[in-house]
Amino acid sequence: MGYLICESCGGYYELEEGELPEDFERCQCGGKLDYAEEIEIDDNESNLYVNDSVIEKQKSDKGIEIYNDIKRGEKQSYLKKRDQKIKSYDPKNLVTNSAFIILTFTIFPIEFGFIYSYLPFTLMAVIALILSGLLYYFQRTKKVNTIREMKRVYAICGLYFISFILLFLLWAFQDIMKFLGYFIDNPLYLIIIPICAVVFSQKFFESVANNKITDPLATLGQIKTLIYYLIVFTNILYFIVMVVLGIYLTY
Repeated sequence: MGYLICESCGGYYELEEGELPEDFERCQCGGKLDYAEEIEIDDNESNLYVNDSVIEKQKSDKGIEIYNDIKRGEKQSYLKKRDQKIKSYDPKNLVTNSAFIILTFTIFPIEFGFIYSYLPFTLMAVIALILSGLLYYFQRTKKVNTIREMKRVYAICGLYFISFILLFLLWAFQDIMKFLGYFIDNPLYLIIIPICAVVFSQKFFESVANNKITDPLATLGQIKTLIYYLIVFTNILYFIVMVVLGIYLTY
């Protein structure tokens, strides 16, 4: 039957019945294999040693075909799941809730732009108003029924919150001393708002990352949702009072 000998490490492997030299590619050390019908081994002088475990067999064409079939099946399964209709929630409610989250969050960049005189926050507020308006429009005119379509909606919403977080960090580090002054005056406000953005971005991207679409508001839980509503409407009232006082003092 013969032997395979590694040119690099000196290991050898005795072929078993039914095995051919062509069935093997290389030694595990990476060395080239030479075939010999017989070998003479001197236990005292030879550097040859039995190397049964380090010879790697070549991948057969049949194995490659099986691998390709598996990958093809995985792709078809993914496409099937991706194009499934959403059954756990009413798609219209999911789009409406996404628009509602963006719309209610708009108060924070508006306040930041007004209170801290930072124009990019005002632009973020304008983008939020446009985005929420588009989502309400799509909810009424377009059908968003499949997981793939809802993932696109969630990805856009998630990117908005990521953008807000990055803008907040840019603003904070642009003038760290001024930011620390703002933080000392109102620490809770400057902590809670970025946390809300982080939570919502996480909720949206969780659904984007898998094929299970969830309602971001529902997954928050009742207590957290009530806290969010309380924060939003408190800030809306605070902003209205600030604007009214500003107008009153001006005139």
